[in-house]
Amino acid sequence: MKVIHCDWLKTQIGVFRDKAEAIEVLNETDGFFEKCEDGMAGFSCGKDGDGLPLFFIFIARKPHPPTTIQGLIVHEVSHLVDILLDNKGIETRSVNTEVRAHMNEWLFTAVLEIIQEQEKPKRKKK
Repeated sequence: MKVIHCDWLKTQIGVFRDKAEAIEVLNETDGFFEKCEDGMAGFSCGKDGDGLPLFFIFIARKPHPPTTIQGLIVHEVSHLVDILLDNKGIETRSVNTEVRAHMNEWLFTAVLEIIQEQEKPKRKKK
């Protein structure tokens, strides 16, 4: 798991690529795991030992075609941003969508960077 820190919301978001690891951690946080039936992606919210909210996103290593990694990220980030903003009491409506749009962009970029880093080919030592 990699962690994204969101200082202005005073929260952290765990990014998982392994479904079993995601479920194991979620079981420890008393959280729910909203997942696709095919197990390709999901998002969740739980609580840490102090009762503070923890947020998670799971993106499968190999989605089933025609789904793409980017498509999974956009979909799950959209759900997660709704929950993050709702948890912090930030209302989004059709007349106030800029905060949500910026959060979607920021979180999509952060998750994509983690995934791209994990998928870089490992160099063999000579």
